[in-house]
Amino acid sequence: MRFKFFTIILSLWIAAIAFTSCLHGHDNDEIVYPSNTSITAVTMGNLVSTYTKYIDGKDTIITDTIAGAKYLFSIDQLNHVIENVDSLPYHTDISKVPLEITADTDYILYTKAGKDSVWASTDSLDFTQPIEFKVVAFDMSVGLPYTIRINVHQVDPEALAWTSMNTNFMGTKITRQKAVTFNERIYVFAEQEDQVEFTSTSASDGSEWADLTPLDIPEKADYSTAMSWNDTMYIVANGKLYQTTDGNSWEEVQNVPALSMLVANYEVASGKRLVAINKEGTTFVETEDGVNWIETGTVPSNFPQKDLSFTSYSLPSNENLERMIVVGQNDNKPYNISWSRLSTEKTWGDNGPTKFAYACPNLDMLSIVHFGEQLYAFGGNGVLNDSNISAFQYFYESADQGIHWKAVKEDVIFPSEFATLYNQADGNFSYTVDENNYLWIMWSNSSNVWRGRINKLAK
Repeated sequence: MRFKFFTIILSLWIAAIAFTSCLHGHDNDEIVYPSNTSITAVTMGNLVSTYTKYIDGKDTIITDTIAGAKYLFSIDQLNHVIENVDSLPYHTDISKVPLEITADTDYILYTKAGKDSVWASTDSLDFTQPIEFKVVAFDMSVGLPYTIRINVHQVDPEALAWTSMNTNFMGTKITRQKAVTFNERIYVFAEQEDQVEFTSTSASDGSEWADLTPLDIPEKADYSTAMSWNDTMYIVANGKLYQTTDGNSWEEVQNVPALSMLVANYEVASGKRLVAINKEGTTFVETEDGVNWIETGTVPSNFPQKDLSFTSYSLPSNENLERMIVVGQNDNKPYNISWSRLSTEKTWGDNGPTKFAYACPNLDMLSIVHFGEQLYAFGGNGVLNDSNISAFQYFYESADQGIHWKAVKEDVIFPSEFATLYNQADGNFSYTVDENNYLWIMWSNSSNVWRGRINKLAK
């Protein structure tokens, strides 16, 4: 250590002499050596990381090479703190990090275990804890320390993290059900013999659920038609449309054509729309304000007929354009079909796959959600290409608006408990996505409620 430090002093002395020789002036002029001790740039070299990842039902060892130079550093010259702006990927090994440091001189010390050591560009240092660096000036003074910190994602941003909620959810009294997010609460509508009943919980809690309560409307409602739109929740009962703005008091919406189902909706700054199908199942009827309804076209024979699920989302290229995606079963098709429509369009388009192998599997209780810029579908037992698919075996993702689908075998996966819960529930569950990007799943015949979110979508 002493030898290394002596080498620095000797090198600085030689450099100072060279610096002095370049100065012009009288022989009696006082020579002042620079005292600058700033670090002006930091760059990382390549990093190698080896870790175990759960892929397609088994642990797999993955080795990645990470181009450290792509991760730029910010330098706070006031507080002498240096750190990478974008965190390194989850699992990155920072116990041996090669650095390139640019400073006012080439003579740099770093502090480890309370002792100063000479830094060399060939060093690979352990940054599991921040390290202090000091620059030695040409006048032999040592500058104030800079703390260099290397940030790494503490969770896998691409992974879907699940939590089993500790709840009093009355799933033991529920068979068929549908969930809706409304007014920062999660509502579950349950099919019962005389009338649909509902329960709810705060989306920020999920533990305390209200007692099951029958809907206060004269006709028996269709639990599967519950939907929220435009600060209002709707449900269809015997062709009539009912609404609530507080989640408790319901009233019939007047001057609405007789309906069989609510299909989809969207809300953007440029406009909003609620789409339904008439009671005969032949015609689309729509409203932009919940009051005035118009017929907009004939329902195609290949449009989803049962177990409908929908999602809507703004286009990445234009937040004022909304795309609606509807999926479901149709007796004319051996797979689940999807149809889509932009907010600027008047008709629906069939998203039939160009190759049957990439169709959405024919799953019971097919459900669709939009996370980030990706569509995901999931559901119960099913079949595709004459092959049986187990319930909640995979998510299926589509990157082309629901045309082609493929199974997701890592990161976005289900807990192993879901297969058992599905069987215990006789295939009955409900789902919804809240405003904080949590996917909720409520199971029948138990009090089980699970909530999951892709880490990078945390607000």
